[in-house]
Amino acid sequence: MILKQLNCAGYLRLSKDDGEGESASIKNQRRIIMDFAKENGLEIIKEYCDDGFSGTNFDRPGFKALVEDIKKERINVVIVKDLSRLGRDYIETGKFTEKFFPENGVRFIAVNDGIDTDCPMNDLAPFRNVINEMYARDTSRKIRSALYSRMKSGIFVGSASPYGYECKNGVLVKGEKAQVVEFIFKKVTEGNSAQKTAEILNLTGELSPLDYRSYKTGREVRNYGWSASTVRKIIKNPVYKGVLVQGKTRKPTFKSEGSKNVPDEMRFVTLNAHEKIISDEVFEMANRLVSINRNSLENNPLAGFLFCAKCGAEIKRITPFAVCENNCLEGTRITKQVLIRKVNEIIRTDFSKLSLGKRGEIVENITVGKNSVTVKLRNSDVLKANKNKL
Repeated sequence: MILKQLNCAGYLRLSKDDGEGESASIKNQRRIIMDFAKENGLEIIKEYCDDGFSGTNFDRPGFKALVEDIKKERINVVIVKDLSRLGRDYIETGKFTEKFFPENGVRFIAVNDGIDTDCPMNDLAPFRNVINEMYARDTSRKIRSALYSRMKSGIFVGSASPYGYECKNGVLVKGEKAQVVEFIFKKVTEGNSAQKTAEILNLTGELSPLDYRSYKTGREVRNYGWSASTVRKIIKNPVYKGVLVQGKTRKPTFKSEGSKNVPDEMRFVTLNAHEKIISDEVFEMANRLVSINRNSLENNPLAGFLFCAKCGAEIKRITPFAVCENNCLEGTRITKQVLIRKVNEIIRTDFSKLSLGKRGEIVENITVGKNSVTVKLRNSDVLKANKNKL
């Protein structure tokens, strides 16, 4: 009888969710595996390690390399400290211990669990897989509960602070880039598009949020630069007016690799959570201006403050007359020429109330026969109307 050569591998895994201190450390796992191999006359020819990877999925570089070497018949003995190092998903772990390893002639050993597939008394392994998954599920639930509690209390729990802020003990405070945020809002409220604002920032050499984060964390700064989408993202983020919105995405289960968006009503919203960089008035003004589709201004110079009097939807087309996006055909058929003339009259007669510095909004209906369109004007709209040459 020819004895099969034993090519032994040690597999080590640790993630922050394991929470077992030094007993689960990579160093301790290595010692346990090496001591077992020495005591049983086995030689470890290769070690595979996944440090910082969860056991709830098997998309780990070290484990994938081990599987490939098993398929190429380079490894036929796998030793781990315990079954949970292999994985905490009992279904997926079972596929390897009950199917993949046996089919590929691999002897599997979990030292602390007393599991050795060369031993016929190995029936407890499936139950240990279930217990390990229960542990992972419970740990995930506790972590999620703690995070939700902090978010509900208005404590910032993000991995990186929003551009312009720094996190101090869970509270956002103005950072060194707060002035850049103010500059962005100023440029937009002056009538510059998001694209134009991005171009101005690139000319100044100011680091974009992505580049600045790389700089602060000591990573390579690749000079991605500013884009219109980056500017819009800042303009639309309520964090700059002191509103903290957290829990925007969640995993359906602790096993899920991806997250799904959460409805607005299920998110954690805290008003006045921290110091504002931008006032509410400037924030609302910038958001109205940045949402304008600049390509449509030629066809609709009133974009942004013209609404259907029937359903309230914004009117984005006035060629040759106002058209409601919700197809409210009755009541919006007023021609572009009439609308422009009427809006100019409103600006001349009523806008002095706002231009004097008072906050608020003028809301008036333009009515021609049975047709009626609502016009909403604020301070910023005077500049916009002038730029569009009404």
